[in-house]
Amino acid sequence: MKISIKKMVAVIVILAIFVVAAIVFFSKQAQIRKVDGTKHYFSFSEHGTEKIVEETRILPKDAPQGELNFYVDELLLGPATPRLRPLFSLGTSAEYCFVKNSVLYVGLTRDAVLQMGDSADIKTGVKLFKDNIKENFKDIKEIQLFIDGKYLEN
Repeated sequence: MKISIKKMVAVIVILAIFVVAAIVFFSKQAQIRKVDGTKHYFSFSEHGTEKIVEETRILPKDAPQGELNFYVDELLLGPATPRLRPLFSLGTSAEYCFVKNSVLYVGLTRDAVLQMGDSADIKTGVKLFKDNIKENFKDIKEIQLFIDGKYLEN
């Protein structure tokens, strides 16, 4: 069986295009999976046992709101693992979060005191919130936590 030169060139061109497309596709997929970030730890209590379980996540270094604020937002969103309990009721968010003289000031919305759903009790939530921050941000020496504008005593 004789194949013409034109057909042979066409097949080679099509194969070359396919190979280049595959290389581009797989290199883009590798870039999507690669996250330029920092490993952070999140501790949550487990349903039923109250055992503390740790999750590990890679958070971006260049988050628009800053690494610490991004971490606080992620912490308030709760665990990725369904068997773990969020620190506070769903809907809790940070109204403000800033550091001055190694002291972190965080103001949480009033949702934090509403004992709704499967969240941890307020005392456990506050303790775990502070423990998580201290574990991940060694330069923070003290945490001043406010809920609905009211300071929480240690």
